[in-house]
Formats: sequence, structure tokens, C-alpha cells
Amino acid sequence: MMQRFLRNAGLLLALCFHAAVAMAANASCDAILAGTLKNSSMLDRAACHIIAKAEAGDAEAQYEAGLVYSWGVDALQADPDVAAAWLMKAAEAGQPEAAYRLAAFYVDGYGVKQNMEAAYRWFETAANAGSSMAMFELGGMLEYG
Repeated sequence: MMQRFLRNAGLLLALCFHAAVAMAANASCDAILAGTLKNSSMLDRAACHIIAKAEAGDAEAQYEAGLVYSWGVDALQADPDVAAAWLMKAAEAGQPEAAYRLAAFYVDGYGVKQNMEAAYRWFETAANAGSSMAMFELGGMLEYG
């Protein structure tokens, strides 16, 4: 019972952190899209449009927002935690590439705590959706542990 409480409290804290980071990104995107942030690039504007669509619930845009935060762009720096959060939303909405990428995050511990069981579940989800790369990864996990 106490473990569940602590786990839920940890999840709530993580969500609050992600919300604060997203608000900071929104402020940057607001300035970029308004044209008031000096030296913003076309790539910045494209990334901000993707983030706006992701916030509106578009699973494909959520996947792309995960990629934006995985790599970073000119004004928006890479942020593994935010990338993982966007990939999780997209994967939970059934976006197979997001499930594959999220599984890889779990393997590497990038933006999430390393967890091979979660990686296996997300690779399996992506494989069931037809991802040949996820099928390959699952085969490796089954053969080598």
C-alpha cells in the first residue's frame, strides 16, 4: 500500500516537472511563432508547430515532438525527459514508431529509468503493429536475454 502511494507520488512529481518544462517550451514557442525571438530559424518554427499539434492530441505530432526533444533544434534544446513523455503519449495512443523509440529509451535509460521489462513490452507493442525493427530487437532480447 505504501509502495503504491510512493510510486503514485513520484509519478505526480514527474508529471509536474514535465508540465513546467512544457510551459517553458511553450513560452519559447510563443515567442518564436510571434516572431519576437531573435535568430529563430525555420526549423524552430516547424518544431513549434509540431509541438502545438502534439499538445492538441495528435499522436503523430506527439511522436514527432518526442523526436524534436530527443535531438533538439536551434532554440529548443534536447531534453530526454520531455522526449520520453511525448513518446509515451504517442505510444499509448497507438503510434508504432513511438512505441519502438520509447522501448529503445528504456533499454538505454534515456529520459526514463532503465527497465528491460518495459522495453520488452514496448518493443512487443511496436512489433505487433508491424515494426520490423521492433521484431528484430525482440528476437535479440529473447535470444540473449
